[in-house]
Amino acid sequence: MPVSPPLHLITLGTPAARLGDRPAPPEVMWRKHFALLVYLALSPGLARSRAHLIGLLWPERTDARARHSLNEALHRLRACLGPARLVTEGETVALAAEGLVVDVLAGPAQAATEFLEGFSLGDSQPFDEWLEQERQRVRQRTVAAWVERARRLLAEGRTGPAVAAAR
Repeated sequence: MPVSPPLHLITLGTPAARLGDRPAPPEVMWRKHFALLVYLALSPGLARSRAHLIGLLWPERTDARARHSLNEALHRLRACLGPARLVTEGETVALAAEGLVVDVLAGPAQAATEFLEGFSLGDSQPFDEWLEQERQRVRQRTVAAWVERARRLLAEGRTGPAVAAAR
C-alpha cells in the first residue's frame, strides 16, 4: 500500500509538521504524537519495539495503561497520516520511509536554530534526556559544519566571509 501524502517533520527551530503541501492536522502536533514520530524518524531503521516506546513516552503509567496510550496514539496518527505511514508487526512499530522528510537529517543547520526548540514532554524524563542528547549532537554537527565552511572560505582567500562563518 503506497504511503501518501509526504510527511515533512520540521525539527530545527519551532517544531512543525507538514502533510503534503499543508500543515499537518492538529493531532499530529500533540506532544506525545509528535515525539513518537520524531523519535521513530531518528531511530535505526525507523523502528522501535513497543516496550521501548512505552518506556520512553509513558514511563509513569502502568504497562496496561501505557500500551493503551501507545495504541491510541498509533490509531490517531494513522487516521491523520494514512494507514500505511505507521506499520506495526508484532512488537515492532515502524515509520514508513516513503515520502518522509526530516529536516535535521538533510544536513546540519545553517542558522542558529535549536533542535525541537521549546519542546519537552515534562512527564517523561527518558524522552527529555534523549532530547537533550539530540540537541547536543545537532549543536556539535552545526558547529563542525560552520568551522569547515570557514576553513574552505579561508583556503579560497575569502577572509571576510570566513570570519563571518567562524563567528
